[in-house]
Amino acid sequence: MNIVLINHTHPDTAHVSALRMREFANCLASAGDRAVLITGPLKPSDGGETLAELGARMAAHEWTLPFHIACRLSATPLRRAAREGRMLAPFRQVVIGASYLSKGGMFGDWRTGVSNIFPLITRQFSPDIIFATFGNTDAWSIARDLARAAQCPWIADYKDPWDCFIPIGLRRRIAARYADMSGMTVFSHTHAHDAAAWFPCAKEVVYSGYLSDPTNKLPEAENGNLRVMLSGSIYDGSSIWLLIKALALVSKKANVVLNYAGNDGSRVREMINRANSGVTFKDFGYLSIDALTCLQRSASINVYARNRDSLFQQKLIELIAVGRPVLAVPDEGEEAKNLVEAVGGTLIPARNPAEIASGLARLRTEEVSIDLERLRIFSWSTQTEKLKRFFSSVL
Repeated sequence: MNIVLINHTHPDTAHVSALRMREFANCLASAGDRAVLITGPLKPSDGGETLAELGARMAAHEWTLPFHIACRLSATPLRRAAREGRMLAPFRQVVIGASYLSKGGMFGDWRTGVSNIFPLITRQFSPDIIFATFGNTDAWSIARDLARAAQCPWIADYKDPWDCFIPIGLRRRIAARYADMSGMTVFSHTHAHDAAAWFPCAKEVVYSGYLSDPTNKLPEAENGNLRVMLSGSIYDGSSIWLLIKALALVSKKANVVLNYAGNDGSRVREMINRANSGVTFKDFGYLSIDALTCLQRSASINVYARNRDSLFQQKLIELIAVGRPVLAVPDEGEEAKNLVEAVGGTLIPARNPAEIASGLARLRTEEVSIDLERLRIFSWSTQTEKLKRFFSSVL
């Protein structure tokens, strides 16, 4: 198949929003499909290529890899100031509402840039299907408009809750603009239930996969320390405050080292200092996948902050693949618990410091034995096969 994938986030961006479409594009190309990935620029000031330059590069492209197009932004200073929070609240709400009503989204500057390459995509690439993820509505608008120009179906990918991103009062009206989608992939079964309130089309659950190479051969504990590995965003910090209070309890009986990888290290350090917890803290900042996986594999337990607004979080599958016990704070949903049980992993959901401390104490007696065959169901390659079957059914 000739497949166009659309995501506002550039694939080199150090954020999870770049991951899903980047990895699907890679896997589709590896499987023999021709994949074009259209994104925004890495930096707002980046210039794009001319149609002639893009055409020449596409003609010479080796299709075992995705063909990436980073479209530059047109000048829309008012909308850009509103979405970046550089505008007083009353005026910002007016600009946001007007942008959704008149343009269907907040990223018209990117949408205009992409529309300029439609002739190249329709004539030189001739797509069979368009696949766009909802990081913003403009990605779907681009997919809809490009599908009309190329006379092919388009599929919407639903990985973020609609009511968390679209202004109240406009949600039903904006959703109706995408009634011509030929189907929808969803990030989880929980997302499928959430999307059903807005979009009546056929849906397929396609999880995001894991990047690490799973193994049950893990390093032994080091110096008797309890090594807790916290990865990713801490959101409002409330769940991590529960974790730190629990670690303060545990540190009275064991040496506790809390390692952190992500962009919130200064906030975690401030909470540890405020709690006077007796915990040794190491902030590794944002790490490459290989470096992060190495730290996660050497941990006694991996921890992530659950964000209920996300419905289902990518971190869970990635951390289960590491092969260490996983602690979700606070608690987890039924879908997550069932997934972990299916592959033989250990998930410790805990709602308060006492439960967290109790769960950490059990680590000395519990073994993790991942069923690698069942785990591979959640690999990028297997999920891509599922995605391709859905595309074929639509076509």
